[in-house]
Formats: sequence, structure tokens, C-alpha cells
Amino acid sequence: MQRLSRAGVTMTDLINTLLWLNREERTAPFEEDVRLDEEVEETVKSLRYLVDKKNIQLECHTEFCKVHLAKVACQIVLNNLIRNAFQHCWSGRIRICQRAEKIEIRNRLHEDGAFDAEQGFGLGILLIEKLCRQFSWHYSSHAIDGEHVTVIEFKPSLNMSTGESV
Repeated sequence: MQRLSRAGVTMTDLINTLLWLNREERTAPFEEDVRLDEEVEETVKSLRYLVDKKNIQLECHTEFCKVHLAKVACQIVLNNLIRNAFQHCWSGRIRICQRAEKIEIRNRLHEDGAFDAEQGFGLGILLIEKLCRQFSWHYSSHAIDGEHVTVIEFKPSLNMSTGESV
């Protein structure tokens, strides 16, 4: 029941974020202090069912980090990135490492070095890219040495009137 309730809240947050992204005039979204380590750990915990029946060694390393940002946007990005790693990896190791505002996710590629395109339409990646551009978060995704490596860096938000970090 709790998982169903959480899914409802997540869906509402996603819809509100999509509506916000598509407005002509964007007011700054609600920002708050976020424990990034806790967000990563909670996301891994909530999506773990995607790897439970696979031959995967899951490593998750976090350290205390509090950052001021749009929490819902951060959660959407984390959820999509971690979900992609869990869905597109069938065996081997998935490594999630969070240090300060930077999170690196590594997972083994398919034997042919490609992603399973039938898993989705790529809308999650488009959403991640758009949110990262909007908030000036660094995002990269590439293949290296048989692994898919994704890096996201949640920089503190800028004060819109002064351009300074808050």
C-alpha cells in the first residue's frame, strides 16, 4: 500500500514538472536542502526489485551531502538514471558512487555493446537532458571499456537575480 501511495505522489510530481518545463514563463521551482546521499539510497531501495532476479552484483557508495536544489527535479533525474542502469544490465556489476554533488553510475553493456532499445522510447533520457539544461547540472553518458558510464553533477542552484550560488 505504501509503495502504491509513493507511486501516486511520484506521478503527480512528474506531471507537475513536465507542465513546468513546457510553460512559456517559468517561475523558479520550489527549492530546498536535499540530502543527496539519502535520495540515492532511497531510489536504489525503491527500484531494487528490477535487479533482484538478475545475476547482478549491486554496489552503492554514498557520503553525506546536503545541497540546495529543486528536489523533485533531482528525484526525477535520479530515478530515470538508476532505473535505466537496472533495466539495461542483465548480469555483472552495477556500481553507483555518490561523492558530494557528483554521482557516477556504471553498468555492464550487452555483449554487443548496445542498449536494449526495446526497453523504452528514450523519453526518460530526453527528460533528464532537459532538466539538466534547465538547472545547469552537468550530465554525461558514454560507453567505455564495456561499461555504460553516466555522470550527473548537481551543482547548487543560482540566485536568478544575482547569478550567484545560493
